[in-house]
Amino acid sequence: MSKLACALLLVAGMASSATATTYYVSNAGNDANAGTSTASAFATLQRAANVVRAGDRVIVLAGSYVGFNLTTSGTAAQPIVFEADPAGGAPNPQVIVSGVNAFTRRDSINLEGASHVVLQGFTVIGTGDPATHRACIRAVGSASALAARVTVRDCRMDRGGYWGLLTGFVDDVLVERCEASRSAREHGIYLSNSGDRPIVRDCRIWGNHSNGIHLNGDLSLGNDGTISGALIERNVIYDNGNGDPRFGAPGGSGINCDGVVSSVFVNNLLYRNWKSGLSLYRGDGAVPSTGNLVVYNTIVNASTSRWCLNLKNASSGNTAIGNIFYNLDPSRGSIDLSNDCLPGFVCDGNSLEDRFSIDDVWIGFAAWRSATGQDARSFLATPAALFENAASDDYRLRVGSPALDRGLASQAPPRDLVGTPRPAGSGFDVGAYERPACGTVASYGNGLAGTGGLVPRVEISGCLAIGMSVTLGIADGRSGAQAALLLGATATSVPLFGGELLVSLDALLPALLSSTGSWSLALPVPLDRTLIGRDLFTQAAILDPAAPAAISFSRGQRLTFGG
Repeated sequence: MSKLACALLLVAGMASSATATTYYVSNAGNDANAGTSTASAFATLQRAANVVRAGDRVIVLAGSYVGFNLTTSGTAAQPIVFEADPAGGAPNPQVIVSGVNAFTRRDSINLEGASHVVLQGFTVIGTGDPATHRACIRAVGSASALAARVTVRDCRMDRGGYWGLLTGFVDDVLVERCEASRSAREHGIYLSNSGDRPIVRDCRIWGNHSNGIHLNGDLSLGNDGTISGALIERNVIYDNGNGDPRFGAPGGSGINCDGVVSSVFVNNLLYRNWKSGLSLYRGDGAVPSTGNLVVYNTIVNASTSRWCLNLKNASSGNTAIGNIFYNLDPSRGSIDLSNDCLPGFVCDGNSLEDRFSIDDVWIGFAAWRSATGQDARSFLATPAALFENAASDDYRLRVGSPALDRGLASQAPPRDLVGTPRPAGSGFDVGAYERPACGTVASYGNGLAGTGGLVPRVEISGCLAIGMSVTLGIADGRSGAQAALLLGATATSVPLFGGELLVSLDALLPALLSSTGSWSLALPVPLDRTLIGRDLFTQAAILDPAAPAAISFSRGQRLTFGG
């Protein structure tokens, strides 16, 4: 390419970028306005959808809106963005889409053949009735002209008539940090019709009539009838498959895969789903669900449910490593497969229950190992042994859990469901959670004695790691005294009241000591990976007339966060 051609292309790109427009939509707006400022905002989302072009952004201010239909596409370099204001990493409850669009008259937000579109931050509420509503968000191409690169981020999709999110014939869908709940007739997230490489991550999917996530190639509607290259990771999926029978018999799985190949299911937590856990099969799809990785998930099925992992219809070549499969239904168990799924099947390093099925013949663990040649390094364990508190839906691994350090390095992800680095111990932990390496506590400096000649103490208990909980305490203080736990980002040594101030005093926690001179407060450690390896310094100060200046001090404590 000549220098002139390159220069012309650069200028054209700069000109295109320069023409991108930001529009605003407000309940106080007017569709006759220009829409280019908050003062001249449009009133409806549809007005914005009618005028946007590639690279444009639509910022939607707080309010309640009727949905819209979009047929215009962006480009890879210049997507069209519809964004709730403010957008901040979670659904915005102040920007609500609650009415259906005027084109399909069944869906709230509808993308009809539109590619390279981002929807971010919306709370979309359906009617919860399939007679009046279909999808909270619908994005479709066609068998002959697939759409591509639709992103749904930080959106809440609740009470859809059929679905929270439906996509059909769309490649490279990205769904992240979303919530899909209480779909009345079918599924939370439904990825359908030959769309390849979908990603669903960091979502919470609950209370839907049938499937939590349904992937269906569906050959009957055209194209190749296969979904390939999907990545389903770090999702929490629960209470699906127990919908209102007025809208049809509920069924399906937490994650349901029909004609899905060469895909990855990793670091997902599925619990209390009322039908199946994760299913790989062929129904409507063009091919069986083959060549998939099911790794480091935790699946605990409900008390009346089917199997945790189902493989049917010659769905061969699948791998299941590092998972926890437990079924609270006394008549079902860990894995159910048909004999034609055994070729290429790899299953090992899992925590299992002593119930399996091959061709609908139920067998125990020893017979399963003998029949399949798999799970040589797997083990049996119960929720009571495995988890912090399964009865309260806390599926983090407890101290002494048999799943600790028992996973295999093969296919192990670098982080867990909540971002904890793997491995934290001597090996990889089985399931969606890696029990983090607890941080350290070290004393420094000198304290100042008070009543009875005792030097107060700061006590730290629990696991000082992201996603865990820690208890901060004061001991050996004056009975019933007022006190404070001083917190700082750095250590100091400043003479004060006859003792030493040992922290930078960025914050303090007031405390009233008990009759035994003690106090404690349990706190969760945020799930913030930037905390790993960082220090927090703390010291106790207590009003005590027996101290030289009526204040006694503890020694300093340096807390270093683990993860």
